[in-house]
Amino acid sequence: MMKTIDFFGNETSRLIVGGNPFHGYSYIIDKISREEMLDYYTMEAVIRDLKYAETLGYTAFISTTEDFTIRMIRQYKREGGKLKWIAQTHPPSMMKVCVNLAIEGEAIAIFLEGAVDDSYSDAQKLQTIQEKLDEARRADIPVGIATHVPRHIGIAEENFEVDFYMACLHNMHERRKIPNRVSSSISGIKDEPHEFVSGDREIMLKVIRELDKPCIAYKILGGGNYAFNREDLKSCYVETFSNIKPNDIAAVGVFQRDKDQLKENALLLDEVLSEISP
Repeated sequence: MMKTIDFFGNETSRLIVGGNPFHGYSYIIDKISREEMLDYYTMEAVIRDLKYAETLGYTAFISTTEDFTIRMIRQYKREGGKLKWIAQTHPPSMMKVCVNLAIEGEAIAIFLEGAVDDSYSDAQKLQTIQEKLDEARRADIPVGIATHVPRHIGIAEENFEVDFYMACLHNMHERRKIPNRVSSSISGIKDEPHEFVSGDREIMLKVIRELDKPCIAYKILGGGNYAFNREDLKSCYVETFSNIKPNDIAAVGVFQRDKDQLKENALLLDEVLSEISP
Protein backbone atom coordinates (compact mmCIF):
# COMPACT_ATOMS: atom_id res chain seq x y z
CA MET A 1 0.00 0.00 0.00
CA MET A 2 1.10 3.54 -0.67
CA LYS A 3 2.78 5.55 2.06
CA THR A 4 0.52 8.11 3.69
CA ILE A 5 0.71 11.36 5.65
CA ASP A 6 -1.80 13.25 7.76
CA PHE A 7 -3.52 15.93 5.68
CA PHE A 8 -5.64 17.94 8.11
CA GLY A 9 -6.85 14.85 9.93
CA ASN A 10 -7.21 12.68 6.84
CA GLU A 11 -4.82 9.79 6.18
CA THR A 12 -3.73 10.71 2.68
CA SER A 13 -1.52 8.88 0.21
CA ARG A 14 1.62 10.74 -0.86
CA LEU A 15 0.30 10.51 -4.40
CA ILE A 16 -3.30 11.41 -5.21
CA VAL A 17 -5.31 11.31 -8.41
CA GLY A 18 -5.42 14.54 -10.41
CA GLY A 19 -8.73 15.23 -12.11
CA ASN A 20 -7.82 17.26 -15.21
CA PRO A 21 -8.20 14.33 -17.65
CA PHE A 22 -11.71 13.66 -16.27
CA HIS A 23 -12.72 17.04 -17.69
CA GLY A 24 -10.78 16.88 -20.95
CA TYR A 25 -7.81 19.05 -20.02
CA SER A 26 -4.99 17.66 -22.15
CA TYR A 27 -1.45 19.02 -22.17
CA ILE A 28 -0.28 16.52 -24.77
CA ILE A 29 -2.67 17.55 -27.52
CA ASP A 30 -0.38 16.21 -30.23
CA LYS A 31 -0.91 12.73 -28.76
CA ILE A 32 -4.23 12.81 -26.87
CA SER A 33 -6.84 15.45 -27.63
CA ARG A 34 -9.43 17.02 -25.37
CA GLU A 35 -12.11 15.16 -27.30
CA GLU A 36 -10.43 11.80 -26.73
CA MET A 37 -10.28 12.44 -23.01
CA LEU A 38 -13.92 13.52 -22.85
CA ASP A 39 -15.05 10.53 -24.90
CA TYR A 40 -13.14 8.11 -22.68
CA TYR A 41 -14.00 9.64 -19.32
CA THR A 42 -17.70 9.05 -19.09
CA MET A 43 -19.07 9.13 -15.56
CA GLU A 44 -18.91 5.34 -15.43
CA ALA A 45 -15.25 5.38 -16.52
CA VAL A 46 -14.27 7.94 -13.87
CA ILE A 47 -16.00 5.88 -11.17
CA ARG A 48 -14.35 2.68 -12.40
CA ASP A 49 -10.89 4.26 -12.32
CA LEU A 50 -11.42 5.80 -8.87
CA LYS A 51 -12.50 2.41 -7.51
CA TYR A 52 -9.42 0.83 -9.04
CA ALA A 53 -7.24 3.57 -7.55
CA GLU A 54 -8.53 2.60 -4.11
CA THR A 55 -7.20 -0.94 -4.55
CA LEU A 56 -3.74 0.48 -5.30
CA GLY A 57 -3.59 2.59 -2.16
CA TYR A 58 -4.68 6.01 -3.38
CA THR A 59 -6.86 7.76 -0.81
CA ALA A 60 -7.90 11.04 -2.47
CA PHE A 61 -8.56 12.75 -5.78
CA ILE A 62 -8.88 16.31 -7.06
CA SER A 63 -11.74 17.46 -9.24
CA THR A 64 -13.47 20.73 -10.05
CA THR A 65 -16.62 22.03 -8.38
CA GLU A 66 -19.11 21.44 -11.16
CA ASP A 67 -22.25 19.39 -11.64
CA PHE A 68 -20.48 16.49 -13.37
CA THR A 69 -18.26 16.02 -10.33
CA ILE A 70 -21.17 16.09 -7.89
CA ARG A 71 -23.21 13.56 -9.85
CA MET A 72 -20.14 11.34 -10.13
CA ILE A 73 -19.36 11.57 -6.41
CA ARG A 74 -22.94 10.75 -5.44
CA GLN A 75 -22.95 7.63 -7.61
CA TYR A 76 -19.41 6.69 -6.56
CA LYS A 77 -20.35 6.85 -2.87
CA ARG A 78 -23.59 4.95 -3.43
CA GLU A 79 -21.47 2.18 -4.91
CA GLY A 80 -19.17 2.16 -1.88
CA GLY A 81 -16.42 4.51 -3.07
CA LYS A 82 -14.07 5.67 -0.33
CA LEU A 83 -11.64 8.15 -1.91
CA LYS A 84 -11.79 11.65 -0.42
CA TRP A 85 -12.45 14.66 -2.62
CA ILE A 86 -10.23 17.76 -2.67
CA ALA A 87 -12.25 20.44 -4.44
CA GLN A 88 -10.86 22.83 -7.04
CA THR A 89 -12.98 25.91 -7.64
CA HIS A 90 -14.39 26.22 -11.16
CA PRO A 91 -13.73 29.66 -12.76
CA PRO A 92 -16.99 29.95 -14.76
CA SER A 93 -19.07 29.49 -11.60
CA MET A 94 -19.72 31.99 -8.84
CA MET A 95 -17.56 31.31 -5.81
CA LYS A 96 -20.70 30.81 -3.74
CA VAL A 97 -21.80 28.05 -6.09
CA CYS A 98 -18.36 26.40 -5.93
CA VAL A 99 -18.45 26.38 -2.14
CA ASN A 100 -22.01 25.03 -2.07
CA LEU A 101 -20.96 22.16 -4.32
CA ALA A 102 -17.89 21.44 -2.19
CA ILE A 103 -20.14 21.20 0.86
CA GLU A 104 -22.65 19.00 -0.97
CA GLY A 105 -19.89 16.66 -2.15
CA GLU A 106 -18.32 16.49 1.32
CA ALA A 107 -14.93 17.71 0.13
CA ILE A 108 -12.12 17.48 2.68
CA ALA A 109 -10.41 20.66 1.38
CA ILE A 110 -10.98 23.39 -1.20
CA PHE A 111 -8.59 25.61 -3.14
CA LEU A 112 -8.73 28.53 -5.56
CA GLU A 113 -7.94 27.44 -9.12
CA GLY A 114 -4.42 28.39 -10.18
CA ALA A 115 -5.17 30.54 -13.21
CA VAL A 116 -7.61 32.58 -11.12
CA ASP A 117 -5.09 33.32 -8.37
CA ASP A 118 -2.36 34.07 -10.91
CA SER A 119 -4.50 36.52 -12.88
CA TYR A 120 -5.68 38.38 -9.78
CA SER A 121 -2.20 38.40 -8.23
CA ASP A 122 -0.70 39.88 -11.41
CA ALA A 123 -3.42 42.54 -11.45
CA GLN A 124 -2.83 43.24 -7.74
CA LYS A 125 -6.49 42.51 -7.03
CA LEU A 126 -5.69 41.13 -3.61
CA GLN A 127 -9.02 42.14 -2.14
CA THR A 128 -10.77 39.96 -4.72
CA ILE A 129 -8.65 36.98 -3.71
CA GLN A 130 -9.42 37.69 -0.05
CA GLU A 131 -13.15 37.77 -0.78
CA LYS A 132 -12.94 34.39 -2.50
CA LEU A 133 -10.97 32.92 0.38
CA ASP A 134 -13.51 34.30 2.86
CA GLU A 135 -16.30 32.64 0.91
CA ALA A 136 -14.37 29.36 0.81
CA ARG A 137 -14.10 29.41 4.61
CA ARG A 138 -17.86 28.93 4.72
CA ALA A 139 -17.28 25.26 3.85
CA ASP A 140 -15.51 24.82 7.21
CA ILE A 141 -12.70 22.78 5.64
CA PRO A 142 -9.03 23.62 4.95
CA VAL A 143 -8.66 26.35 2.32
CA GLY A 144 -5.77 26.61 -0.11
CA ILE A 145 -4.50 28.53 -3.11
CA ALA A 146 -3.17 27.02 -6.33
CA THR A 147 -0.59 28.84 -8.40
CA HIS A 148 1.79 28.31 -11.28
CA VAL A 149 4.01 31.24 -10.25
CA PRO A 150 6.48 30.83 -7.36
CA ARG A 151 6.44 34.51 -6.37
CA HIS A 152 2.66 34.42 -6.00
CA ILE A 153 3.11 32.13 -3.01
CA GLY A 154 5.16 34.88 -1.40
CA ILE A 155 2.35 37.34 -2.10
CA ALA A 156 -0.15 34.95 -0.54
CA GLU A 157 2.00 34.39 2.54
CA GLU A 158 2.25 38.14 3.12
CA ASN A 159 -1.42 38.91 2.58
CA PHE A 160 -3.67 35.92 3.25
CA GLU A 161 -4.38 33.21 5.77
CA VAL A 162 -4.42 29.91 3.89
CA ASP A 163 -3.97 26.36 5.10
CA PHE A 164 -2.13 24.80 2.16
CA TYR A 165 -0.85 25.43 -1.35
CA MET A 166 -1.26 23.71 -4.69
CA ALA A 167 2.15 24.37 -6.25
CA CYS A 168 2.68 23.78 -9.97
CA LEU A 169 6.17 22.70 -10.96
CA HIS A 170 5.81 24.52 -14.27
CA ASN A 171 5.26 28.25 -14.62
CA MET A 172 2.56 27.84 -17.23
CA HIS A 173 1.05 31.23 -16.44
CA GLU A 174 4.09 33.18 -17.60
CA ARG A 175 5.05 30.84 -20.43
CA ARG A 176 1.75 30.81 -22.26
CA LYS A 177 1.87 30.83 -26.06
CA ILE A 178 -1.03 33.29 -25.92
CA PRO A 179 -0.10 36.31 -23.72
CA ASN A 180 -2.57 37.28 -20.98
CA ARG A 181 -4.63 34.21 -21.71
CA VAL A 182 -7.34 33.49 -19.14
CA SER A 183 -8.57 30.04 -18.18
CA SER A 184 -9.85 28.01 -21.12
CA SER A 185 -13.04 27.43 -19.13
CA ILE A 186 -13.77 31.14 -19.51
CA SER A 187 -12.16 31.98 -22.85
CA GLY A 188 -13.49 28.98 -24.73
CA ILE A 189 -10.07 28.60 -26.39
CA LYS A 190 -9.18 24.93 -26.11
CA ASP A 191 -6.13 22.86 -26.93
CA GLU A 192 -3.62 25.64 -26.36
CA PRO A 193 -0.03 24.39 -26.61
CA HIS A 194 1.98 24.94 -23.43
CA GLU A 195 5.70 25.31 -22.99
CA PHE A 196 7.13 23.12 -20.22
CA VAL A 197 10.57 24.29 -19.12
CA SER A 198 12.52 21.97 -16.85
CA GLY A 199 14.18 24.90 -15.04
CA ASP A 200 10.82 25.91 -13.57
CA ARG A 201 10.77 22.79 -11.45
CA GLU A 202 13.77 23.64 -9.27
CA ILE A 203 12.41 27.12 -8.52
CA MET A 204 9.02 25.92 -7.29
CA LEU A 205 10.48 22.98 -5.40
CA LYS A 206 12.69 25.40 -3.47
CA VAL A 207 9.62 27.46 -2.55
CA ILE A 208 7.78 24.33 -1.42
CA ARG A 209 10.67 23.26 0.82
CA GLU A 210 10.84 26.66 2.50
CA LEU A 211 7.13 26.79 3.36
CA ASP A 212 5.89 25.64 6.74
CA LYS A 213 2.46 24.85 5.32
CA PRO A 214 1.58 21.61 3.52
CA CYS A 215 1.81 21.63 -0.26
CA ILE A 216 0.37 19.54 -3.04
CA ALA A 217 2.82 19.54 -5.95
CA TYR A 218 1.19 19.21 -9.35
CA LYS A 219 2.22 19.00 -12.99
CA ILE A 220 5.12 16.92 -11.67
CA LEU A 221 5.17 15.07 -15.01
CA GLY A 222 4.66 18.20 -17.09
CA GLY A 223 1.05 17.36 -17.85
CA GLY A 224 2.22 14.01 -19.23
CA ASN A 225 5.04 15.43 -21.33
CA TYR A 226 7.66 13.63 -19.21
CA ALA A 227 5.82 10.34 -18.94
CA PHE A 228 6.55 8.54 -22.20
CA ASN A 229 9.36 6.36 -20.94
CA ARG A 230 10.13 4.92 -17.55
CA GLU A 231 13.46 6.71 -17.19
CA ASP A 232 11.87 10.17 -17.50
CA LEU A 233 8.97 9.13 -15.31
CA LYS A 234 11.21 7.90 -12.51
CA SER A 235 13.44 10.95 -12.79
CA CYS A 236 10.44 13.22 -12.17
CA TYR A 237 9.36 11.21 -9.14
CA VAL A 238 12.87 11.17 -7.67
CA GLU A 239 13.30 14.92 -8.17
CA THR A 240 9.86 15.72 -6.77
CA PHE A 241 9.84 13.53 -3.69
CA SER A 242 13.48 14.24 -2.86
CA ASN A 243 12.64 17.93 -2.65
CA ILE A 244 9.14 18.32 -1.24
CA LYS A 245 8.65 18.10 2.52
CA PRO A 246 7.80 14.81 4.26
CA ASN A 247 4.25 16.07 4.91
CA ASP A 248 3.69 17.15 1.30
CA ILE A 249 1.94 15.15 -1.40
CA ALA A 250 1.72 15.21 -5.19
CA ALA A 251 -1.15 14.94 -7.64
CA VAL A 252 -0.90 13.22 -11.03
CA GLY A 253 -3.64 13.00 -13.63
CA VAL A 254 -4.01 9.73 -15.52
CA PHE A 255 -5.49 8.55 -18.79
CA GLN A 256 -6.17 4.85 -18.45
CA ARG A 257 -7.37 4.09 -21.97
CA ASP A 258 -4.07 2.88 -23.41
CA LYS A 259 -1.96 2.10 -20.33
CA ASP A 260 -2.44 1.33 -16.64
CA GLN A 261 -0.96 4.60 -15.43
CA LEU A 262 -2.56 4.35 -11.99
CA LYS A 263 -0.67 1.15 -11.24
CA GLU A 264 2.55 2.29 -12.89
CA ASN A 265 2.59 5.49 -10.83
CA ALA A 266 1.76 3.72 -7.56
CA LEU A 267 4.50 1.11 -8.01
CA LEU A 268 7.03 3.71 -9.06
CA LEU A 269 6.23 5.90 -6.07
CA ASP A 270 6.85 2.99 -3.70
CA GLU A 271 10.13 2.23 -5.44
CA VAL A 272 11.31 5.84 -5.32
CA LEU A 273 10.33 6.45 -1.70
CA SER A 274 12.12 3.27 -0.61
CA GLU A 275 15.26 4.52 -2.37
CA ILE A 276 15.27 8.10 -1.11
CA SER A 277 13.95 7.47 2.41
CA PRO A 278 14.48 3.79 3.31
